[in-house]
Amino acid sequence: MSQTLQLLLLLSLLILITKTAGLISTRMKQPAVLGELVAGLVMGPTLLNLLGTPLFTSTQVHDVVLELADLGVILLMFMAGVEVDLTVLLRSSHVSVSAGSLGVVFPLVLGGALAFAFSHSLADSIFIGLILTATSVSISAQTLMELGVLKHREGLAMLGSAVVDDVLVILLLSIFMVLTGPGGIGGLLLVVLRMVLFFVIAIPIGLWILPRLTDRIDRLPISEGVISWALVVAFLFAFAAEVFGQVAAITGAFLAGIFISRTKLHHKISEGMHTLSYAFFVPLFLVSIGLQVDARGLGTGRQSSSCWRSFWWLSCLKPSELGSVPGWPA
Repeated sequence: MSQTLQLLLLLSLLILITKTAGLISTRMKQPAVLGELVAGLVMGPTLLNLLGTPLFTSTQVHDVVLELADLGVILLMFMAGVEVDLTVLLRSSHVSVSAGSLGVVFPLVLGGALAFAFSHSLADSIFIGLILTATSVSISAQTLMELGVLKHREGLAMLGSAVVDDVLVILLLSIFMVLTGPGGIGGLLLVVLRMVLFFVIAIPIGLWILPRLTDRIDRLPISEGVISWALVVAFLFAFAAEVFGQVAAITGAFLAGIFISRTKLHHKISEGMHTLSYAFFVPLFLVSIGLQVDARGLGTGRQSSSCWRSFWWLSCLKPSELGSVPGWPA
């Protein structure tokens, strides 16, 4: 069977099973995201190992699904940004900063102290604490949207704190690299400078230039032109955030969504992007998490080959290997 046919079959199975699992989850009065994540675990190497069956012999098919899943999380965070009311978000900013900061400090201190108590070195203990500070912004956003509380002050505070956590973790990892590696203080200053420059440049573009461009593009005789423009904006902000700003691509996509939400066409964009995202890309992202996890390897000392893409990928690394992370400053 050709790679194309394998891909068609795999995508059909993943979307069908994921949506069915989400439906079952909602019938049990739980968020659909829970069922979709469990579906990935069931189809992954933990139980059925769907990708290891004779039906799917091409490793490239697996890679394509993972790339589509990466697009799914970017679109998910973009949609979360579109749903956000910037005014309400700013009102709860002090809560977000406080909660996000504490969400980093407590896991870092308590996790590091516990690791140190079990005879790990100081550097390894700090690294373990840093691992525990990582959060899943995208899963939080999806759950809040499903519960219908993302537009509420409490939901925005929770999502904002997750974004703050994400930025702080990158800063702390940069500091850790400086203290334990040969990078020097210059590497840390460069990371901070790039973060600051990204936000300084992205915010004015998003607040003043993007709304005008969006209105003009909507007037052009282009089929679904404004939806295509929204995709371009989401992908470009995600690209710029990671490549130039040294922050996660999903953070850039979230910012793009916030800026789009301030345009007159945000309802039209939301409807079009919602169909595209939740019919295809977002289910692939959610199910891909479980597909990359082998829970049978927990506690055995084995490292899954897919650990780079999982939410807990940092736990697969030693402190000395952190500089080998793709895109991480050397």
